[in-house]
Amino acid sequence: MSTPQQIPALTGIRFVAVSMVFLVHYSNPSFGVFLRAICNQFYFSMDVFFVLSGFLICYNFGKDAGLNKPFLKRFYINRIGRIIPLYYILVTFTFLMLHFRHEGGNHLFGIYLLNISFIKGLSESYIFTGIFPSWSLTPEMTFYFLFPFIHVLITRFNFSWWKQIIVIWVIGLLVYLFFQRYPFKGFFADFDFMLFVTFFGRCFDLLLGVQLAFILINWQAKNDAKNTAGNSRSTLPVYTLVSGILTIIVLVTLAHFSPDKPSTNTWFGRICLVPVFPLLVAALFFGLATEVTWLSRLLSTSLFQVLGKCTYAFYLIHTGFIADWIALLCKDNVMLIYVSIIIVSVVLFYLVEQPLHRLIKVRTTYK
Repeated sequence: MSTPQQIPALTGIRFVAVSMVFLVHYSNPSFGVFLRAICNQFYFSMDVFFVLSGFLICYNFGKDAGLNKPFLKRFYINRIGRIIPLYYILVTFTFLMLHFRHEGGNHLFGIYLLNISFIKGLSESYIFTGIFPSWSLTPEMTFYFLFPFIHVLITRFNFSWWKQIIVIWVIGLLVYLFFQRYPFKGFFADFDFMLFVTFFGRCFDLLLGVQLAFILINWQAKNDAKNTAGNSRSTLPVYTLVSGILTIIVLVTLAHFSPDKPSTNTWFGRICLVPVFPLLVAALFFGLATEVTWLSRLLSTSLFQVLGKCTYAFYLIHTGFIADWIALLCKDNVMLIYVSIIIVSVVLFYLVEQPLHRLIKVRTTYK
């Protein structure tokens, strides 16, 4: 694998995806029937995050990936420093607020432990406790833990990504059947929960992202070898245009058949979740990385780079106490809420998230 090239458009696309998540939670009758029906389907934007996560981890760390101690230490410290500090600060603040408001029941500390251990995302009873959208950190953290093993299986044992997905699906099915036989506090409560929420279902998105990284790095190596100037990107937006058009068609179709709620309760919606949308997302990413388009240029601008970097903070605070206070100050004006959350996210990224990430990396690197 050659040295990865920077793909700024994929930083910008993160902000588009998190804005779609925002619209899922803030759409209201003032949007109009059609627009609201479309926004109700934007939960599929989670596929963007999962595919992108799998892609970036393999793209950035795949060259040195292995089961040796130096790589494992560097990789896990990087992931811990990136994900945990801001999340722990915000989730601790959330549970302190619940405690002082006498909300959350009699087992608040136990639920807090489920949140900081990332176990809550395995239980239907606890998945939305604490920071509502942080359920997605459970499959993410599972993937981070498994990535070195996934990569080694692909590169050294030729155990391809789709074969690994089948094995993970089988294991997920067995775990689901176990908890059907021995129910316990909502863990793997039903098949849809296992498919839509846990790593066993979301592994398709994540490992598809891993495979996309291999494809793109090989493509870049071949094209750069042919072009000494290093500018091998196409001006024909085939992947970008086709994936974009198909995505719009699918979203409009879903909105037509399920205008008032997400369509995951239908078979068409399930098929879109796995594998249609992940494949469309992967095709879009490939287009953004290999084609020169107005979209790739827009997403690569300085503004979208800043907004893309602040996506994690935005995602964590767009619901919950901070969002509630912002909504109160903005008198429930959706646009003002959106802009205000962006501003707070930028502040959190540059004053909290980024400095703590760097501090953890420096302290652990020179121990």
